[in-house]
Amino acid sequence: MMVIAHRACPKHTPENSLEGIRRAAELGADAVEIDVRLTRDAVAVLMHDRTLHRTTGTRGPTGARSFAALRSLRLSNGEAVPTFAEALDTLPSGLRVAIHVKVPGAIDPILDEVRNQGRQRDVMVWSQQALPVRVAADREPEIEGSLLRDTFTS
Repeated sequence: MMVIAHRACPKHTPENSLEGIRRAAELGADAVEIDVRLTRDAVAVLMHDRTLHRTTGTRGPTGARSFAALRSLRLSNGEAVPTFAEALDTLPSGLRVAIHVKVPGAIDPILDEVRNQGRQRDVMVWSQQALPVRVAADREPEIEGSLLRDTFTS
Protein backbone atom coordinates (compact mmCIF):
# COMPACT_ATOMS: atom_id res chain seq x y z
CA MET A 1 0.00 0.00 0.00
CA MET A 2 1.26 3.46 -0.89
CA VAL A 3 0.50 6.38 1.44
CA ILE A 4 0.04 9.62 -0.53
CA ALA A 5 -0.17 13.01 1.18
CA HIS A 6 -3.08 14.64 -0.68
CA ARG A 7 -2.41 18.28 -1.60
CA ALA A 8 0.88 18.06 0.29
CA CYS A 9 -0.37 17.52 3.82
CA PRO A 10 -3.02 20.29 4.23
CA LYS A 11 -4.04 19.28 7.77
CA HIS A 12 -0.60 20.36 8.99
CA THR A 13 0.47 23.02 6.45
CA PRO A 14 -1.05 25.13 3.65
CA GLU A 15 -2.07 22.87 0.77
CA ASN A 16 0.29 22.64 -2.19
CA SER A 17 3.10 24.32 -0.27
CA LEU A 18 6.79 23.53 -0.08
CA GLU A 19 6.38 23.28 3.68
CA GLY A 20 3.70 20.65 3.04
CA ILE A 21 6.03 18.59 0.87
CA ARG A 22 8.69 18.63 3.58
CA ARG A 23 6.12 17.79 6.28
CA ALA A 24 4.74 14.86 4.28
CA ALA A 25 8.25 13.41 4.11
CA GLU A 26 8.73 13.92 7.87
CA LEU A 27 5.45 12.10 8.55
CA GLY A 28 6.53 9.12 6.48
CA ALA A 29 4.41 9.49 3.34
CA ASP A 30 5.48 7.44 0.33
CA ALA A 31 4.37 10.18 -2.06
CA VAL A 32 2.88 13.64 -2.12
CA GLU A 33 0.07 14.74 -4.46
CA ILE A 34 0.26 18.27 -5.82
CA ASP A 35 -2.01 20.20 -8.18
CA VAL A 36 -0.44 22.10 -11.08
CA ARG A 37 -1.90 24.98 -13.07
CA LEU A 38 -0.39 27.53 -15.44
CA THR A 39 0.00 31.27 -15.02
CA ARG A 40 -0.88 33.56 -17.93
CA ASP A 41 2.74 33.36 -19.10
CA ALA A 42 2.80 29.53 -18.88
CA VAL A 43 4.73 29.05 -15.63
CA ALA A 44 3.66 25.83 -13.87
CA VAL A 45 2.62 26.60 -10.28
CA LEU A 46 1.06 24.65 -7.41
CA MET A 47 -2.61 25.57 -7.07
CA HIS A 48 -5.64 23.33 -6.63
CA ASP A 49 -8.45 25.76 -7.38
CA ARG A 50 -9.05 27.58 -10.64
CA THR A 51 -9.23 30.79 -8.59
CA LEU A 52 -6.80 32.18 -6.02
CA HIS A 53 -9.18 33.35 -3.29
CA ARG A 54 -9.34 30.33 -1.00
CA THR A 55 -5.57 29.90 -0.69
CA THR A 56 -4.21 33.44 -1.14
CA GLY A 57 -7.17 35.69 -0.30
CA THR A 58 -6.89 37.35 -3.73
CA ARG A 59 -9.68 37.22 -6.28
CA GLY A 60 -9.31 36.04 -9.85
CA PRO A 61 -8.20 32.96 -11.75
CA THR A 62 -4.64 31.64 -11.56
CA GLY A 63 -4.37 31.64 -15.34
CA ALA A 64 -5.22 35.34 -15.61
CA ARG A 65 -2.10 36.49 -13.74
CA SER A 66 1.51 36.59 -14.85
CA PHE A 67 4.00 34.67 -12.76
CA ALA A 68 5.50 37.95 -11.52
CA ALA A 69 2.08 39.10 -10.28
CA LEU A 70 1.29 35.72 -8.75
CA ARG A 71 4.67 35.58 -7.01
CA SER A 72 3.74 38.52 -4.79
CA LEU A 73 0.79 36.57 -3.32
CA ARG A 74 1.24 34.56 -0.13
CA LEU A 75 -0.14 31.35 1.31
CA SER A 76 -1.26 31.36 4.95
CA ASN A 77 2.26 30.48 6.15
CA GLY A 78 3.78 33.45 4.30
CA GLU A 79 5.24 31.26 1.56
CA ALA A 80 4.94 32.44 -2.04
CA VAL A 81 2.84 30.32 -4.38
CA PRO A 82 5.40 27.67 -5.37
CA THR A 83 6.44 26.82 -8.88
CA PHE A 84 6.46 23.21 -9.99
CA ALA A 85 10.26 23.46 -10.36
CA GLU A 86 10.54 24.52 -6.71
CA ALA A 87 8.34 21.60 -5.68
CA LEU A 88 10.64 19.14 -7.47
CA ASP A 89 13.68 20.85 -5.91
CA THR A 90 12.08 20.41 -2.47
CA LEU A 91 11.14 16.76 -3.01
CA PRO A 92 13.50 14.69 -0.84
CA SER A 93 15.06 11.51 -2.16
CA GLY A 94 12.67 8.59 -1.73
CA LEU A 95 9.48 10.68 -1.76
CA ARG A 96 7.51 10.31 -4.98
CA VAL A 97 5.17 12.95 -6.39
CA ALA A 98 1.75 12.50 -7.95
CA ILE A 99 1.19 15.50 -10.19
CA HIS A 100 -2.48 16.27 -10.70
CA VAL A 101 -2.46 18.15 -14.01
CA LYS A 102 -5.40 20.56 -13.79
CA VAL A 103 -5.07 22.06 -17.29
CA PRO A 104 -3.86 20.05 -20.32
CA GLY A 105 -1.38 22.72 -21.43
CA ALA A 106 0.56 22.31 -18.19
CA ILE A 107 1.92 18.91 -19.19
CA ASP A 108 4.66 20.33 -21.45
CA PRO A 109 6.37 22.54 -18.84
CA ILE A 110 5.88 19.78 -16.25
CA LEU A 111 7.62 17.17 -18.41
CA ASP A 112 10.37 19.61 -19.37
CA GLU A 113 11.16 20.23 -15.70
CA VAL A 114 10.96 16.54 -14.78
CA ARG A 115 13.44 15.78 -17.57
CA ASN A 116 15.72 18.70 -16.60
CA GLN A 117 15.92 17.37 -13.05
CA GLY A 118 16.09 13.69 -14.06
CA ARG A 119 13.13 12.83 -11.81
CA GLN A 120 11.16 10.55 -14.18
CA ARG A 121 11.17 7.63 -11.72
CA ASP A 122 9.88 9.85 -8.90
CA VAL A 123 6.86 11.14 -10.82
CA MET A 124 3.29 10.01 -11.45
CA VAL A 125 1.00 12.05 -13.73
CA TRP A 126 -2.69 12.17 -12.85
CA SER A 127 -5.43 13.99 -14.72
CA GLN A 128 -9.16 13.94 -15.27
CA GLN A 129 -8.40 14.51 -18.94
CA ALA A 130 -6.76 11.82 -21.06
CA LEU A 131 -4.49 14.10 -23.08
CA PRO A 132 -1.91 14.95 -20.37
CA VAL A 133 -1.64 11.29 -19.36
CA ARG A 134 -1.14 10.21 -23.00
CA VAL A 135 1.43 12.93 -23.66
CA ALA A 136 3.38 11.93 -20.55
CA ALA A 137 3.32 8.24 -21.57
CA ASP A 138 4.51 9.08 -25.10
CA ARG A 139 7.27 11.49 -24.08
CA GLU A 140 8.49 9.87 -20.87
CA PRO A 141 7.64 6.13 -20.74
CA GLU A 142 9.17 5.79 -17.25
CA ILE A 143 6.48 8.05 -15.79
CA GLU A 144 3.41 6.32 -14.39
CA GLY A 145 0.09 7.80 -15.49
CA SER A 146 -3.45 7.60 -14.14
CA LEU A 147 -6.71 8.86 -15.58
CA LEU A 148 -8.97 10.10 -12.78
CA ARG A 149 -12.71 9.55 -13.22
CA ASP A 150 -15.76 10.70 -11.25
CA THR A 151 -18.27 8.73 -13.32
CA PHE A 152 -18.19 5.54 -15.33
CA THR A 153 -20.37 4.19 -18.12
CA SER A 154 -20.48 0.63 -19.37
